Amino acid sequence: MSYCIIDDFLSEKDCDLLISDAKKVANNSFISTHENKRMMLASSSYEFKELLENSSHWSKFNKKISSGDFLDLMKNKLSIKHQFFLTNFFSKYSRNNKNHISFKNLGLYQLRNVNLLSLTKYIVYKFFRQTYRYVKYNLLSLFKSQPIELLYDYSKASNGYKNMIHRDTDSRVLIILIYLNKLEPSSVGGSLKIFKNISGTEDYYPKEKDIKLIKEIKPKPGRLVAMINNNDFFHSTDELAKLGGTRDFIYGGYTILSGKNPFLKKNKKKYKTAYHLYD
Repeated sequence: MSYCIIDDFLSEKDCDLLISDAKKVANNSFISTHENKRMMLASSSYEFKELLENSSHWSKFNKKISSGDFLDLMKNKLSIKHQFFLTNFFSKYSRNNKNHISFKNLGLYQLRNVNLLSLTKYIVYKFFRQTYRYVKYNLLSLFKSQPIELLYDYSKASNGYKNMIHRDTDSRVLIILIYLNKLEPSSVGGSLKIFKNISGTEDYYPKEKDIKLIKEIKPKPGRLVAMINNNDFFHSTDELAKLGGTRDFIYGGYTILSGKNPFLKKNKKKYKTAYHLYD
């Protein structure tokens, strides 16, 4: 099984409470993507950590989705036998670590607002973290199963948002999507489409002749969709139109911190994961 659907993973009330509490986060804390049609708040950001501290609903949700039980559920639903162990390199930090808090805060600013000394410190600390992650998890993977971390974001998509047919980047092994709100009856688009690779293409963005539509999934509050990120399937999102507000959702997945994606073939073409969005 390469994908699964779980309806009512969250209740509609829980979805409404998550959206309501997230409205308290300032818009400038979100990262703008997809030509400014999607605003995302990374689960490893300082602002998200504050949201967890101030919202019992988000704290409860985060504990649920970050647990070993949730990983086991996904593995069972998707018939995965490969051994992983959960870690939290990007998500774990404390208010007592002043260097890391400064690093997180500086990452929010535009470069033109940063002086040379601060920028130099930022680059040095970032290099240290990348080196530390590489050494730590490559060593751990020699003695344990493969390390993965659940990296996700809370996103708000507006009119014009769409996602081309693609697979996810190489280091993401399992993709998680949870819809949070209803769309107006007059709205258009927003469905998730899953395609089968019928030609064996290795392209990140396949051509229409290389794929076949096998499933269309409509947004519904509390509906969870999980997919294995492999060469055999691709996915896309239809363009949103005639929205009265935004389409709110959780998107992310389990990302390996060491080694290769066990579900991907040895492609000549590599598509690197944007770890910097979560650091």
